[in-house]
Amino acid sequence: MKHATYIAFLVMSVFLHAQTDNSLFTPKLTGEMYVPEARHFGNIFFNNRWAESTILLSTGDTVSGEKIKYNGFLDEVIWFNTSNFTSFVLDKAYIRAFWTTDSLNRPVHFKNLLVSDSTASHPKNIFVQVVVEGRYSLYIQRRVLNLPYEVVYGKNGPYAQKAYGQSPVYYILSPSGELLVLKYLGRRVFLNLFPDQKEKLAAIVRRNGIRLRSEDGMIEMVRLMQSTD
Repeated sequence: MKHATYIAFLVMSVFLHAQTDNSLFTPKLTGEMYVPEARHFGNIFFNNRWAESTILLSTGDTVSGEKIKYNGFLDEVIWFNTSNFTSFVLDKAYIRAFWTTDSLNRPVHFKNLLVSDSTASHPKNIFVQVVVEGRYSLYIQRRVLNLPYEVVYGKNGPYAQKAYGQSPVYYILSPSGELLVLKYLGRRVFLNLFPDQKEKLAAIVRRNGIRLRSEDGMIEMVRLMQSTD
């Protein structure tokens, strides 16, 4: 009898716990546990701290107030579940967009964008920062790549340690719907994306003193292009 009473109490306790706890995930967020990188050089995150953010799901539902970081090496959103103090990699397929802050606490907007790789035959979804949207839209993938290992001299002698570096990719969506890609910044490579408008765009660059070797210069240029024919 005592054994049966204990089992009943245990079942009731589990039931009540399931009603009040969010388990590993909130009802709207899914993913898998995140395993942090070992000690390394460089920053793999776009934002260095957990930031309260808003996530737009593929269902159209919005989740607000959750703490997330964007991992540029994995191209994934990492969510910190405050109910169990555990980090998770959220399922990319279920995230349409998210709004968070950068390392300087400035608001930023990311969206899930379908792009093709260098062979133009393997489309994939990536997260890109929305910088300009209009006739010409500018999106930036805040990509992080592996760098050569760094040699560290410890108490027991030298050893190799992983290193990472920023390597953003720029996507310009033209009025025709073509998605143009820039992996390096520069006047020539930018103007070569628009062979039919090269002279007109070069005139805009000269007239406004734009430096297309910088990210800020390219952003300014894309904004000015909104009024071009």
